Amino acid sequence: KQSRQQNAAKNFFRKNEAQMVADLFRARVEQELEEEVEDWRVTDFQGDLTRKAILKVQVGQDEFVHLYATRPSRNDHWICLYAPFKTPRCTLEMTEDYYYDLPDRRMCSERFDVSSCSTREMCQLM
Repeated sequence: KQSRQQNAAKNFFRKNEAQMVADLFRARVEQELEEEVEDWRVTDFQGDLTRKAILKVQVGQDEFVHLYATRPSRNDHWICLYAPFKTPRCTLEMTEDYYYDLPDRRMCSERFDVSSCSTREMCQLM
């Protein structure tokens, strides 16, 4: 049996690990919300945080985004789904059905001025 101090240390490190997973998706979530969020703090989480992470992230005073991230193994990339516009009382959903796809990347034209691009038809980035 673990001591109270050991449990506190374990919880501290797991919460930091959850925050690190959430941090991977901040820019993509902000892009989908079309705004920079004022906060980005994990307040609740489920999963092993290695292959599955279900996270409640505070993005404003009473605003939250839920993230559902999975990957087959530690060496693979995360696949992330999200649920925007949640409140403090919303609980984390454990199934993918409640989440939306979080796109991996956007077209260049959404990030850059490509009006002078001469290779649009053969663009490697778009």
